[in-house]
Amino acid sequence: MTTRRGNGNIMESMTVKDMIGALKRTRTAIIASGGTEQHGYHLPLSTDYMTAYEVAKAVSRRTGCLVPPPLCYSFSGGKLPGTTDISPETTTRVITEICLSLAEQGVRGFALFAGHCGGEHLGAIREAGYRIMEQAPGTKVAYVPVLSLSKSWMELLAGGGEHAGKGETSLVLHLRPDLVRADRPIDTDKTRRPRPSAFVIKDFLMQPRPKGLPSREVFYTYGVGGPDPNLATAEFGKLLFDEMVECLTDIVRRLEKATRS
Repeated sequence: MTTRRGNGNIMESMTVKDMIGALKRTRTAIIASGGTEQHGYHLPLSTDYMTAYEVAKAVSRRTGCLVPPPLCYSFSGGKLPGTTDISPETTTRVITEICLSLAEQGVRGFALFAGHCGGEHLGAIREAGYRIMEQAPGTKVAYVPVLSLSKSWMELLAGGGEHAGKGETSLVLHLRPDLVRADRPIDTDKTRRPRPSAFVIKDFLMQPRPKGLPSREVFYTYGVGGPDPNLATAEFGKLLFDEMVECLTDIVRRLEKATRS
């Protein structure tokens, strides 16, 4: 695949003519999603979708894949001011309909990139993947939680998750240091919560829905916490960002190949 003037195919800045040209070169799109939600008192409400969108745009510049504007809302479960929820079913329907619309235009591969890794959101994303494959036969879908893309992040978390901790804070320090507040919470054994190992994925490309699997899977929801955000650095954020771009680039190339085989 070739890119549009080296800038990728970022749909928010493209014209109809640009799209016509891009659809001749690529059959793959990254659907980035996140949430508008609490990230402690030191990170912006946009953390989840902003970081995922920046990774997706970097991958598009490498591969030429399409990147629509991100979905900026999800279900959080948090109650601090600014947290703005939509239901998991709404998330599933919106992502499904976006992808079906793109499929009508010729897109055949979709990387469903979840910047928010709350249990309800991940369940909604995976359900959307099944519906896309069932309603648009021949499409290929990858289910991509953001925490699964970085080897260094996974090692830090031992397979679990975090919220506004060292990893997320480092990412925002790398991408938008102006948005990180200096006064960060102090992480202690009392505030730290254990994390289930939910983000170790062997193969991101989804298979058809297993027989007997309910249309809405049950996932856990975890609270705020994780590795100490006071240990965050822009250098560590760049390492995470680069690893995520590399991994998602590989997923996009696999999707592109699968849609042409």
